[in-house]
Order: sequence, then C-alpha cells, then structure tokens
Amino acid sequence: MDGEPYSPITEVPRLEGLELAARLRDNQLEGAASSNLAVVERIRGLERLVASNDAPADWRVFVSSVAEAEAVRAGAASGVADEKFFDRLRGYLARQNAPAPAVASVDFIHGLAAWDFAEATRASNVLLPVAERGEHWLSPNLLREGTVAAHLRLGDAVGARAALRRLRGALGRPRGDVRGELLAAWVAAAERDSTRTAAQR
Repeated sequence: MDGEPYSPITEVPRLEGLELAARLRDNQLEGAASSNLAVVERIRGLERLVASNDAPADWRVFVSSVAEAEAVRAGAASGVADEKFFDRLRGYLARQNAPAPAVASVDFIHGLAAWDFAEATRASNVLLPVAERGEHWLSPNLLREGTVAAHLRLGDAVGARAALRRLRGALGRPRGDVRGELLAAWVAAAERDSTRTAAQR
C-alpha cells in the first residue's frame, strides 16, 4: 500500500527493486542502504538537470542516467511507464535541441517500459545503425534484445531475425547466460508459426 514502509527479504532483486521504487516514490529514505541512497542522488541530479536550462556535459551519460532512473522508478513492474517523467524528459530534449540518437534512446526506453513496441522498433531504426558503427547510446545487449523482443511482440518474425543478427560482436553476457539462446529459440518459433500461417492461406 502506498505510504507504508516496505521491508523486503534481502538478496531478492525483485523485492529490493520494489522497495527502492516505493522509497523513491514516497520520499522515505530513512534506513535505506547507502547504495540505494547513491542511486537516489543520481536520479535527483537528473531531475534537477531536466528542470534547468543547462545542457548535459555528455549526452550519452545523460541517456544512461535516464535508463537507470526509469528502471528504478519502475521497480519490478512491467508494461507501465511514468508518463509525467517522460513528458519532462521530452520537453528537455526539445529545449536543448538534443541529438537524434539521444531522442531515439529515450523513445526506446519509453517504448520498452510502456510496452509500446512500435515506438521501440522505430527508435531502434535510429540506434542500430550508429551502434554498428561503434557509437553506443544504450547497452548493446539492451538494444539488440529489446529490438528483437519488440519485433516478436509485433508479430514480425522477419524483423526479429534481422535484429538478432545485429550487434552480435558487441555482446558482453557472462558465460552460461542463456538469454541469447532463449531469444534465438523464440525467433525460430515465431518463424515456424509464420511459415505455418502462410501455408494455410
């Protein structure tokens, strides 16, 4: 319930995420871990910058701050974005005449958060080509996997396969991480479904 203290079981990332999101929402920081306080300070710094007329020192650092702030605000929730937060961000981007990849990055983050997969794929059309040239505005894993997932949710197996092939050399998943294999399996399943559907027509 809003406003009530929330003390999760420790070492459970989902519950810890919920706790931090609730603390940030209710401005209840007493007793919070120092690592959480550091995150809150970074988010507050981002909010102060967005409310100002100052340009960021570096646009890619700004995008990283936005990604962190959105993840913390969401906690463990999915399919929901803080629209007021994103409205403030977009107003700031417009005032500062932000570069296209910065705008696309914020759109991509919002699209994934809000499950607006069409928005995420549109933004990826800007971000993937520059990432392939070595200019990374978002984590390569987030960009590649988020783009594949967005295409899959839109029923676009062809687009998902094309996105899966991109940025393979820039990945940094630890050994034993199965996310890449799962993503490839989902794409293959979508392709089989698409082939069956076409054959039935």
